[in-house]
Amino acid sequence: MEQENMISSLLELVERPALCVCNGTIVQVNQSARQRMIHVGMPISDLLAEDNTAYAGFQGGTLTLNTVISGVVCKAQVSRIGDKDIFVLEADDPELRAIALAAQHLRNPLNSVITVSELISCDNDKYMSQLQRGLHRLHRIVCNMSDSYRYQQDSAARMETTDIPSVIDESMEAIRTHLEGCGIQVQYTGLGMPVYGLADREMLERAVYNLISNAVKFMADDGKLSVKLMQNENQLSFTVQTSGTPSNPNSIFKRYQRQPGVEDSRHGIGLGMPLVRAVAAAHGGTVLIDHPDEETTRITMTISVTTSTENVVRSSIRLPVSNYAGDRDRGLLELSEILPADAYQNMD
Repeated sequence: MEQENMISSLLELVERPALCVCNGTIVQVNQSARQRMIHVGMPISDLLAEDNTAYAGFQGGTLTLNTVISGVVCKAQVSRIGDKDIFVLEADDPELRAIALAAQHLRNPLNSVITVSELISCDNDKYMSQLQRGLHRLHRIVCNMSDSYRYQQDSAARMETTDIPSVIDESMEAIRTHLEGCGIQVQYTGLGMPVYGLADREMLERAVYNLISNAVKFMADDGKLSVKLMQNENQLSFTVQTSGTPSNPNSIFKRYQRQPGVEDSRHGIGLGMPLVRAVAAAHGGTVLIDHPDEETTRITMTISVTTSTENVVRSSIRLPVSNYAGDRDRGLLELSEILPADAYQNMD
């Protein structure tokens, strides 16, 4: 009874629709959920936009799922308390839409500034590399501001028949080159075989870069970074595991959240992980954050393979990755939060 009262009080503190599920049935809802016609006694399967595979295998941590409320698809963040699961639903964010619009207007002039800076000669390599890193960090922020919202729209994905592991392998090879150049060792285990399915190459690449960047930022000084791609039937799992636990792992998906009065530059503005979540959803997958032990953080992005390998039609025409990086090294852009300034020397 005490736990039920605690959960009820917790749900009512949430402004967005929130509900409690036990053994597949909704047992508690807050006022906002009731206004969306979500009632106690409903099976949670009625609200899930995809099959129950991801939720059925949920053992703890933080899981994101797509739900359908009154015909509208919205994301839900799921956390476990005892034998009950707490669902907190998210709606379309008008503030994020406005930020995305502003970012669209900032991207082109910023790209022009970076181009001019690359043409300026300077005798002091140290100053030029610091300038380049700073401009790349600004460019990455603008790209995430713009695309974190855009990627959530159904029309954003440019799907083509793709060897999905090869896209991830290529991204990881570039990442490993950049990180090992500044002393960070990456252990990556690929699938070692092609798996063809419908995918957006740009989205997958952006998600991989963001997952690695976030992992390195929160990794302990003496920590290890282990990355693995695995397959289970028609699902691929991309897992990034680090030693060292973030101070508040359950807030990793919350946009713009910082600890009051604590200046920790690692948190940025908080758009990288929502972008990852949007990419996973666009590919029929989810994102799970959990902790196998007290010193380990594991983030897993799943991808559903929507085209069978037997009947796939392999097109010889590949859609180009969009020009979001301005024809520059996308690794230098996406990893600008964690690479040292020395990585930006001799860019002309």
